[in-house]
Amino acid sequence: MKVHLFLLRFICVSLFPLQLVASPMLVMRLQPDPMFNSRDRIIKKLNKPGKLGPYLTEGAWRSGSGAGIFSSYAGYMTVSPASGLISFPLVQSKPSFHLVVTRKVVPVVAFGNTIDHLAFDKAEQVGFYTIEREKDDVSGALFWRIAKADVPADNKLPLDSIILFAKPKNVEPALGETPTKPGQHFILPDVQVKKGVKIVQRSLYVLSISHFFKPVRLHAKIQSKLLIEQAA
Repeated sequence: MKVHLFLLRFICVSLFPLQLVASPMLVMRLQPDPMFNSRDRIIKKLNKPGKLGPYLTEGAWRSGSGAGIFSSYAGYMTVSPASGLISFPLVQSKPSFHLVVTRKVVPVVAFGNTIDHLAFDKAEQVGFYTIEREKDDVSGALFWRIAKADVPADNKLPLDSIILFAKPKNVEPALGETPTKPGQHFILPDVQVKKGVKIVQRSLYVLSISHFFKPVRLHAKIQSKLLIEQAA
């Protein structure tokens, strides 16, 4: 019996080899500003009389790390964990993106909960950048190039936008070139997060528009049977 089971497993593996292929992902890490020394800041504040309560309140409202920042890409939304690493399913093959850093966006509704596009909020400051993967003509090495860009005249966010919900002065990418390697995943350069991101306020705002980013649910509908008659 054991011999038969072994042969059956061998045949199944031979005819139907198991292939574990991960779906392509878009990956970016939100890093705390290396110039910000949180330890020294905490010690300095706690050494002052009466500063414990205000400091704890400020810590609950502001973040200087890469955690707790909401971001969106291609209709997906996530919040960065303690590691600051965010990822999305990759929905494009072209290694070219736009990075948008702003506190708010305006969903332009087509009908119901379906939006036609996202627009910039004219009352908010915007950090707008291009991220493109290029190849060195001499060495053949790949690198990402980040550059500032002008907000589109039609006020629409490009479909390839990665949105970070924060003030532009608090979240900034490193401009210029960053080496990368070929692969099915797009691993973008790190983005620095400075002290001052109000994570509670951003969370409340994102909660108010989260229904536009819910995944699509498929519902089965049972219909009555149809009788088709055909003349002989």
